[in-house]
Amino acid sequence: MSAGASPATEALEAVRAACTELERQAVQMAAVRDPVAPFLGMTANLGRAQFRLLADAFLKLDADHQATARMIEAARQPASDDEMRALCRAASSGAAHHALALARAANWRTLAIVACTALALCAGSAWAGYWWRGEVPAVAGVAAGVERCADQDGGTLCWIPVWRALPPSR
Repeated sequence: MSAGASPATEALEAVRAACTELERQAVQMAAVRDPVAPFLGMTANLGRAQFRLLADAFLKLDADHQATARMIEAARQPASDDEMRALCRAASSGAAHHALALARAANWRTLAIVACTALALCAGSAWAGYWWRGEVPAVAGVAAGVERCADQDGGTLCWIPVWRALPPSR
């Protein structure tokens, strides 16, 4: 393993070396007719297949890493004055558009909330009044007699007797 090699490269080299050693051992065992030799050969082939899969994955990851590094480096470059002006124009027009839309939405939403709150308050007040006081008396303000008037302090004071409570039923 080299001193400057990446961990991915080191791992691939280790897998390659292990596969080579397995193949060498399988050939030696087959020469002496060891029954384990075919299994060792299959293990070596499996290792080679895994090596190819790992190599492809590491190469793709390395390419993605390099592409990401290039994009980051491009993003670190300072923007020109024209690009900044265009960005400011786009941001300000977008912000104005969204602020207006937000104001419209808030206005309708506020009106709807106020209307619902007023309706709920009226309904709640009516219910609470009925629960607290009960039904409205049916005879409130019904005349109980003749209007009477009397002179008092240079004016005339009149009153009409009304029922406070219902007369007893007969």
